Amino acid sequence: MAKAKFADRFEAGRRLAVVLDGLDGDVVVLAVTRQALPVAFEVARALDARLDGVPGDARAWRGEPPRIELAGREVLLVDDGTCEPARFAEAAAAVRALGARRLTAAFPATTRELEEEAARTVDEIHVAEPGDPSYGDDSPVTGELAAELLERGLELYATGPRVELRTHGVHDT
Repeated sequence: MAKAKFADRFEAGRRLAVVLDGLDGDVVVLAVTRQALPVAFEVARALDARLDGVPGDARAWRGEPPRIELAGREVLLVDDGTCEPARFAEAAAAVRALGARRLTAAFPATTRELEEEAARTVDEIHVAEPGDPSYGDDSPVTGELAAELLERGLELYATGPRVELRTHGVHDT
């Protein structure tokens, strides 16, 4: 069995954040899927950016409407590299329909098909590692963890980088 590319999605997010370090401005980080939330959380923390999920999906994860206005903003669509290309295209279209000024896709690693779809639907793409994604801990992101990541993402943006997650023990290192 091949060694996993990333220990888990949190590590993948930290490694992706290094690639994204040069992003300027007031960017909004959106997780494309619930599985991508740990990746997006770490990226948002590193960039000191607002975190949410793709409109529509985030409401299901959190139980309320999106909290961040996207019109005129630069949006970073973050995925763990495993979503279906059609789902990514739908997410990009939904964000564009809300008036995002610029869309950038970011993946820790991704399939060729997903990267090709992203190239058709966004302005720029960043990939931390070549090849398909693989995770040592590939556990599903629970509804509880998803809600906590979104809540902590807002707290992080308001207070700075030291945030402890109750359910996963993730903290600033």
